[in-house]
Parts: sequence; C-alpha cells; structure tokens
Amino acid sequence: MLKGIDVSGYQSISGGTYDSSYVETAYSGSDFVIAKATQGTRPMNSYMTAQLERALSDGKLIGVYHYADGGDPAAEADAFLDRISGYIGRALLALDWETTDNDAWGSTTWPRRFVDRVHERTGIWPVVYTYPAGRPHVASCASDCALWIAGYPDNRFSWELPEMIYNTGAWQDWTIWQFSSSGGRCDLNVAQIEPAGWARIAGGTDTAFTPHWVHNDYGWWYALSSTTWYYDCWAFIDGYWYAFDKDGYARKGWYFDGEHWYYLREVEDGYECSMAVGWQDVGRYRYYLKPDAGAPMGAIATGLFKVDGKMYLAGENGNLLDKGVHVLDGHAYAVAEDGSVLSDSTVQADTDAQGRLTALH
Repeated sequence: MLKGIDVSGYQSISGGTYDSSYVETAYSGSDFVIAKATQGTRPMNSYMTAQLERALSDGKLIGVYHYADGGDPAAEADAFLDRISGYIGRALLALDWETTDNDAWGSTTWPRRFVDRVHERTGIWPVVYTYPAGRPHVASCASDCALWIAGYPDNRFSWELPEMIYNTGAWQDWTIWQFSSSGGRCDLNVAQIEPAGWARIAGGTDTAFTPHWVHNDYGWWYALSSTTWYYDCWAFIDGYWYAFDKDGYARKGWYFDGEHWYYLREVEDGYECSMAVGWQDVGRYRYYLKPDAGAPMGAIATGLFKVDGKMYLAGENGNLLDKGVHVLDGHAYAVAEDGSVLSDSTVQADTDAQGRLTALH
C-alpha cells in the first residue's frame, strides 16, 4: 500500500522544502504527491511545478487534480489538460468533486462529461475524488474511473490507518483513501495499488486518443498520444507543414534546415507556426517562398525566378532587390519598383557626377 499527500497553493514550498513542518514531515514518509493544478478554467496553484518536480527528483509518484467549479465541463477539462500538459502520461489525473464553490454540485452528469472529455483528449480515465455526500453525483463514472474517497474517522496525524467506515457507493472498493486532514494541516492518503498500478492509471490507453495541439508558456506542440509528440522534424498537419525543434515546440520565424531557409508564420491568426508560401512581407522586405512540392516547398527563392510569367530578382538572403540595376553572375538587370525584371524594354538611367547609376525611368 502506498502512502501520499495531496497539496495545493496553501502548501507553499521554498528553498526546496515545504514551509509547513507538518507537510514536510508527512512528505518525508510519503510515496506519492498529488498537486492541485486548476479550478474552473484557471490555474490555481503557483507552487504546482515546484511540488511536482521535487517529488520526481526524490523518486516519488505524482498526480495532479482539477477542482470542479461547475462551469462548462469540457472547458474546465481543456484548461486542466493545457495546464498539466507536460505531466500527462506520468502523473495520475484526478477530478476533485466537492460542494464548495461548485455551481454544479448535485449534478449527476457534470462529472461524467468532465472525465469523458479528459479521456477523449488523452486516452486516460481520471480518478474521481469526493466524500460520501458526493458519491451519488459521480456514480456514473464508476465503470471507468477509480475512486479517491475522503473520510476522516479521527483526523489523526499519523500513517497508522484508522478503521475504514465509509461506503464506496457504485464502486466495489476505493483506490485512494484520504483518511485524514490532520486538523487542516496536511492531507494524508493511502492507495491500494503498487507503483505499477499507479503508472497504469496515469498512462491510460491511447485507443480513444485524438491528436491535438497543446499550448503552454513555451509555445505550441502537437500531442500524438498521451506520451508522444513530434520533435526535431517536419510534420504535415491539417493541410499545413510545421517544423518542430528538438524539444517538440513548433518553430516560428526564419528557420534554416541546413540547406534552405523557411519562414514559419509568427502572427497569431489561426495559422501560427505553419510554413508560409508565396509572397510574404517580413519586416521591410518582400520574399517569395516556393509554393510547389519538390522545389522544395516553402524554401526561399533567391537570384532570378519566375512567378506568373514575370521574372523577379532577389538577393542572396531572398529579399526582393530595390528598383535599380543589379548585377548577377556577370549580367546586369534592370529591376522595377515591384522587384520584377524589366525585359523587352527601353530603360533610361540617371547617373551621378562619378558616373554611378542613381535612378531608372
């Protein structure tokens, strides 16, 4: 049987240790830590990363939970998954179903809709946390989700278990029991599983996983399953090409793949990070990015190139050259205002006192 604590923003951590001596003492004897991540659609624990990373560094199992606010269950599930995206597949996921600040308390469908959304996106069934008064509301989850039940026979601060006196309702048995809050100082839990069982619940199954984009503070990445993602490669997604760096984040801006330059859109317009093709204005310059596969697609055009029957001239960096006369491979070309090469035309040139070209007409 595993022993563990659950923590939230009230259990502050600094300098690598919990500020509460009760929490620190319980942590030292624990096998797992479950941290609060979100409430409603909001992040609700600024210490979450520190709490989880310390547990991982100490070789403990981890979990994350969402506190139901009673808003749209799919929106709350999405906010939860986006917040804990870096821990999906490693951390046990949980729904916290309580009456306080929960506008949907009493609903028998809200919890099911939440866990269905989590499973739809990750292939993982979250554990459901509640106390005896909430058992009827979450009963519809019993066929797929493990039960984390709260009940405090005497509120002790000890790993010695009291007698279990609570009915598990629609579940044959509990998986995790929060058996004490230690008088509000620290939540103590036990789990009737081994580390392999914890990993199985945390990892879930990918049979119902829908690949999708995920955004965090570092950028966009694309989840292929609950534990895999694109990295260090090009990927064709929903009709567009994307370049992913070694950490799995979609690149933005100019990118050199060792042979060609590409431009990945930077504007947040629904096509952010996708490969740009055709004419593109970037900064003060205009560029042409080859739109045809095999060119290769998206590679910046340099030198002389043709678009819609007109010839254009770009510098070695790909920017269209300004109006004037430019030399390429020993040949002089007259370039118009739009960057196109003037052909079959009579060009009048102005020169300065030193005989240098200054303008074309």
